[in-house]
Amino acid sequence: MLRRCVGTVTIGQTPRDDVVPQLRTLLGDHIEIVETGALDGLSEQAIKDGAESSEGALLVTRLRGGVEIHVQEAFLIPRLQQCVTALQDRVHLILVLCTGDFPSLESDLPVVFPGPLVRNTVRGLGWASLGIMTPAAGQIADQQERWKGVAPRVVVESASPYGSPEGLSEAARRLRDARIDAAVMDCVGYTRVMKQTVRTILGKPVLAATSLLARIVAEMLDG
Repeated sequence: MLRRCVGTVTIGQTPRDDVVPQLRTLLGDHIEIVETGALDGLSEQAIKDGAESSEGALLVTRLRGGVEIHVQEAFLIPRLQQCVTALQDRVHLILVLCTGDFPSLESDLPVVFPGPLVRNTVRGLGWASLGIMTPAAGQIADQQERWKGVAPRVVVESASPYGSPEGLSEAARRLRDARIDAAVMDCVGYTRVMKQTVRTILGKPVLAATSLLARIVAEMLDG
């Protein structure tokens, strides 16, 4: 089979050994993955200094050692563009590893943004009451706004994919008590193990951004 190549752009630092192995499993061995990171080469202090002087939506990611860090969208956009430009001659398709909403990036290749893809997929499923899991409490208001047109009732809870397992379980129990029809784990940092934990607590369908994204990209590259 012809070997295809996907470029990934994380808003954090590479390697994303919490995300890329999931993608490899779901995409298949015939797909090569090339990683780039918007924060590669920057120290933690440089990132914090830059983020504090920037504006835009709050985004949560992790550094190379697994440390969680919060950054603003405006700080990331030029660095995301640099990553996309660097991948142009190396891959067939570019995947942004963040479900946040970004402006279009200049590229001669398809650039897949998970956020709109996940929301539009969920909208088509027709659930009346939806639970959203997001990494930080500071994102809850924005997430309510982003998801309000997807389902008549939306409940948002926060639990960092880079934090304690108990925090994830507590957020899942709050969603269970809210009597939702289904849940979406709206961050690529949530793993398959985390998804299983949430599904066990909820007893309801759970969609994870990373696995949904990988399956759609696999369809795009098929053949």
